Amino acid sequence: MSVTLSSDAHDYANEAGEWVRDVVRRHRRAGAKLEAAFDGAARDLGMSARRARSFWYRQPVALLTNEYFDLRERMHRHLHREAARLEAESKLLDARRALIGRDA
Repeated sequence: MSVTLSSDAHDYANEAGEWVRDVVRRHRRAGAKLEAAFDGAARDLGMSARRARSFWYRQPVALLTNEYFDLRERMHRHLHREAARLEAESKLLDARRALIGRDA
């Protein structure tokens, strides 16, 4: 038996899947193996690693409306934390670069 999602539901599921895959990819770039990346993304987004894995592999998942909006809020908070982390890292790199520039 196949289930056909409405266009909106399909768009929400695709969008949520992209968010999860983005966070998994960030963990992978940081050196995590795939299973550890699922765990990290799950922690970051407040879901189970199994749920993160289902989004990663684009398996048909039921996505309730409230789950979508909760995930959207968690992704927003995650991006805020990530931006703050990158800003702090940028400031550190600027300070290191300034030290090197003085000695050169």
